Amino acid sequence: MELQPVIDVLVEFAQKLLVMALPVLAAYGVKKGRELVDAKLAELKAQAAQVEDARVRWALETAVGYGVNAVERTVEGGLAKKQVAVAFVQRYLDSRGVHLDVGLIAEAVEAEVFKQFNVNKGPLPPTKKVH
Repeated sequence: MELQPVIDVLVEFAQKLLVMALPVLAAYGVKKGRELVDAKLAELKAQAAQVEDARVRWALETAVGYGVNAVERTVEGGLAKKQVAVAFVQRYLDSRGVHLDVGLIAEAVEAEVFKQFNVNKGPLPPTKKVH
């Protein structure tokens, strides 16, 4: 018995099966790749948020360490702390070539000050914009 006709049928079957399976496998690969990219992006975003929070805390703690803590703990004293902390962060970023809006920095610093010093004391009172 000659095997060549059987081999030809099996090769043709394997080719057709491969042609049908390739799009499914490609779609699966793209889906899994997209899931991996999305997971990594979410991880990087979370890390960036943690780094930003750490930088704001560092700036606030550094500003307090440079004597801002000596300012009275009044509304005016809080504004002075905020202004010194914002100016410190702005100088730090400018020295490294990072140009950000001071208002955005002020809001981040204000949120961190509120978290550190006013826990469970209610919402923030309205404040003046720092420019």
